[in-house]
Amino acid sequence: MPPALELHHQAPNNTSSTKDPSCSSSCSSVRARIDLISRKNVVSAGSSGLIERLPCGNVRKCIYSDRDYEACLRDLEREFRVYQKLPQHDRLLQLIRYSPEEGLVLQYMPRGSLREHLREAAAAATTITIPERLQWACDAAESLHLLHSHGIIHSDLKPENLLLDSNSRLKIIDFSGSSFDGIVGSAIESTRFFLPRPLKEPPTARTDLFALGSTIYEIVTSRQPYDDLSDDEVEARYSQQIFPSVREFPCGQVIMDCWRCEIQTAEEVMMRLKVEMESALKASDLACSPRTAPPTTLP
Repeated sequence: MPPALELHHQAPNNTSSTKDPSCSSSCSSVRARIDLISRKNVVSAGSSGLIERLPCGNVRKCIYSDRDYEACLRDLEREFRVYQKLPQHDRLLQLIRYSPEEGLVLQYMPRGSLREHLREAAAAATTITIPERLQWACDAAESLHLLHSHGIIHSDLKPENLLLDSNSRLKIIDFSGSSFDGIVGSAIESTRFFLPRPLKEPPTARTDLFALGSTIYEIVTSRQPYDDLSDDEVEARYSQQIFPSVREFPCGQVIMDCWRCEIQTAEEVMMRLKVEMESALKASDLACSPRTAPPTTLP
C-alpha cells in the first residue's frame, strides 16, 4: 500500500482547487478521526469511517476513533485512489479533496440512499412508477459498468450504496473496500447480495453482477430478496440456486440472469434494462391516454 497521500490531492472529477475555509477540518486530533458521541453532524456510518456534514455543505469521511487506525486509513486511501482512477461522471459524487489529516471531502446528497427512499415510500404508501424504478435499475447498472470499465470491482453493491441526487438519479458510493490493480479490498457483500463462493475467493465482476441482480430486485420490489428468511436460510437457498420468483416483475429475467451468472457484463444489463424501460414508458403513455386505466405501479 502506498504511503499516506499529501494534503489536497485533487481527483479528475473535481473542478475546483480552491479550499473553502468553512470546510476546514474541525478534528482536534491530527489524524482524521471522529468521536461518534461528540459529533452532532454525523449523517451516516460505514465499515471504515463516519460521514460528517461540514458547514460549507459538503461531507467528510473520517476514520473511527476506536478502531485500527492503519487499517481504516488504508481503506480511506483506497477510496481516494478509486476516485483518482475514475473520470467525472453523473453516476459519481464529486471529490473535493483528500488528506490523511482531514479525511475524504465529498459532494453531499441530502436525499440520502436509495434504500432509505424505497423504505420511506413503501411506509407512506407513496407510488413509485415502473419507469422510475427501471431508471434507477439502469443507473445502478451504468454505475457498475463505469467501475468495471476502469478495472474496479465494487465488492459491496446494494441500494444503501446508491444515493439519490436532486434529479432522482443515482450516484454510486463507498469504494473503501473495493478491489483494483491487483489489490483485493476489504469489503464483502451482505448475505442477500453475496454470490455463493468460498470466503477466501476474491471478488470479481461476476460477484458484482450477482449483487446487481439483488440490487435491481430491491429496486423493483422495495424489499430485499428473501427478506422474510434468516441469513442462514438465504445462504442455503442461494447455494442450491434457489432464488425468489421474479416472473411477475419487469426485468425479472435480467435479475434471474444476474443471479445465475448468465450475464457477462454490467453494460449488457444496462442495455437490456433500457429496452425494458422504453417498453414501460410506452405502456405508461398508453395507459394515460383517454379510456384507459392509470399506469401500472408496484408497491
